[in-house]
Amino acid sequence: MKLLKTIFLVSVLCFLVTELTGCESVSESIRKKFIPKKKKEEAVPVMFYEDEFYSQYPNAVLYDNHYTYWKTWEKELIDSLSGTNDKKIAQCAKLALGEMGLMRKYLTEPKAVELDKWMKDLQAVDAKIDQGGLSGPSKMGMRSTLQTHFTHVNRVFQTKNVKDFIIPDVAPPKAETSQEAE
Repeated sequence: MKLLKTIFLVSVLCFLVTELTGCESVSESIRKKFIPKKKKEEAVPVMFYEDEFYSQYPNAVLYDNHYTYWKTWEKELIDSLSGTNDKKIAQCAKLALGEMGLMRKYLTEPKAVELDKWMKDLQAVDAKIDQGGLSGPSKMGMRSTLQTHFTHVNRVFQTKNVKDFIIPDVAPPKAETSQEAE
């Protein structure tokens, strides 16, 4: 019986000592010993060199692509104003505005300035959408404004109507061949 009491006291004492000192340190060292460390990958520095960008597509094709994207996003914006999804409305407005900006990039100065006026109108609509709290009547008013906007921009900035105002393509420099070097 005395032996059992001693064993019990020693085990309680060991338990108290481990609780007070913490098994955490013992288990941490064991875990560190047996679990492999993750290998750190060395980051390879990325180097960017500025070269002139030469597109593989003519500017007229790129303009037509952005014009088509703008048309799609603005139609989607007009259609989504009859719904209740405000996030979709905001996304459509931003994307339509972005495509108009990309259309502008391919136009010469007189047409680009004309497009700026229409971009400002769309920016005003986008600002109203960002403010939030669009009610049914304000959405309907915005919808009629956007339909007028769409009709005018579609008529004036169609690819066939602005083909004379698209910035001409720049040919990439020709690489020297071994025969030219001699």
